[in-house]
Amino acid sequence: MEHGIMYIPKPREWFVERIGKRIFRDSRRVCCGHCARVGKEGLIVHDEQHADYLACVDMDFGAEGIFSNYRDEATQPNDGTPAQNITIKE
Repeated sequence: MEHGIMYIPKPREWFVERIGKRIFRDSRRVCCGHCARVGKEGLIVHDEQHADYLACVDMDFGAEGIFSNYRDEATQPNDGTPAQNITIKE
């Protein structure tokens, strides 16, 4: 069995539950000014259409090996454990 990282995108419902709330994601190495700002300040899920878009983008980027790791808090524990939606395949 191959070792690697398996990313599990957030389901659409996760984003829908956060309409009107600020969420955060990991910063990307190479990105535009907008993405850099979202990486630092987070973003507010505006409505159901926006929630659908974010779920699709999370899935598409994850398939390309770009893990957004959306979450409710600006920071995540720095104890070496993988994020909740990233698992290490042994």
